Amino acid sequence: MRQAEKTISKRWSVIGCILLAGEAFLCIPAFAAGAVKEEDLRADIVYRCYNLMGEFGAEGVDACVKGDQFAMQALSAYPRQAGEIVQRCTRQVQSIGWELAKSCVDKDVAAESALARYDEEHAAVLEECRRRFEKRGATQVKACADERIAAARKVKKD
Repeated sequence: MRQAEKTISKRWSVIGCILLAGEAFLCIPAFAAGAVKEEDLRADIVYRCYNLMGEFGAEGVDACVKGDQFAMQALSAYPRQAGEIVQRCTRQVQSIGWELAKSCVDKDVAAESALARYDEEHAAVLEECRRRFEKRGATQVKACADERIAAARKVKKD
C-alpha cells in the first residue's frame, strides 16, 4: 500500500507542476483569433510534452515545453524566402514537436543553399531528383543528387 501511495503522490505532484506551467504559459488573454490559436498551440505543447516526458518528472516536461516554445518562436523568425520550407516542415512534422519542425527547416535551408552551388554539369541530376523528391524537401533532393553524383564519379574512375 505504501508504494501505491508514493506513486499516486508523485503523479499528482507532476500533474500539479504541469498545470502550473500550463497556467503560466496560457495566461495570455485571447483578444483576437490569432491569440486564441497561439494559446491552443501552447496548450498542445504542454499536453504533448506531458504525454512524452511525464515519466521523467516535472524537469523533463519543463525542458520539453521550453524547447518546443523556443522552436515555435524561431520558426516565425525565418525570412520570407524560407516560408514555403517552414510551411512544409510544419505541416509534415509539427505534430511530433516544434523542435523537429525547426530541425527540418534548418536542414532544408542548408540543403537549398548547397544545391544552389552545384556545378552546371549536374543540372540533369538535380532536375531529376527535384522532380522525384519535390514534396519531401531539399534535404532529400540533395541526398538523391549526392548519391547519383558519387555513383557517376565511381563509374568514371572504373
